[in-house]
Amino acid sequence: MEDKTKPTEDPAAKTESDAAKKKPAQQEGDPARVSDLEKENRQLKAQVAELQKRVQELEAEQKAAACRSRAKKLLTRLEKQGLSFASDEDREAELKRLAELSDEAFAATEAAYERLPKSAKADKDKEEKPADSDQGGKPAAKASTETPLRSDAGVRPHDVDDRKVSLEDRLRDGFMAAYRNRVGEDSPEHSQINA
Repeated sequence: MEDKTKPTEDPAAKTESDAAKKKPAQQEGDPARVSDLEKENRQLKAQVAELQKRVQELEAEQKAAACRSRAKKLLTRLEKQGLSFASDEDREAELKRLAELSDEAFAATEAAYERLPKSAKADKDKEEKPADSDQGGKPAAKASTETPLRSDAGVRPHDVDDRKVSLEDRLRDGFMAAYRNRVGEDSPEHSQINA
């Protein structure tokens, strides 16, 4: 049964396979053919290296364009919030600086800009309003939507005696307190506790 399913081999295929078997033996002995193949191999490797370099350049250009685009978006958003630049050169310098930042540094910069007071432009607009809105010639009180941040959070720390007390001083104070306790005198520690 296997003979029926096996395709018949034609004589042309046999001669091609025989010729293929003989060619490596001939190629090994032919130094001109080997040198030609080595030269072609070096040329192909050089082409591959050039193409890889070009791909890296294109990827770098694409990344730079994406960074520049997100920097432009950030600057546009900041300008809407009231940030202004002295000149176009300053704006371009800031754009270039933002575009060159790494992803982490850009995210940090973006977060820092988000924390900037958003009322810079609003304050200028309020100053430019006519004095009609003033009450009795007095300037209107400016109310901020953001509460000022305090480093101490409005909490006063407990008063603590931070001086260093030596072992000698602690022993003397302890012995004196024990002596006063035996004698019946009020020690400074007791007077503080009883007060």
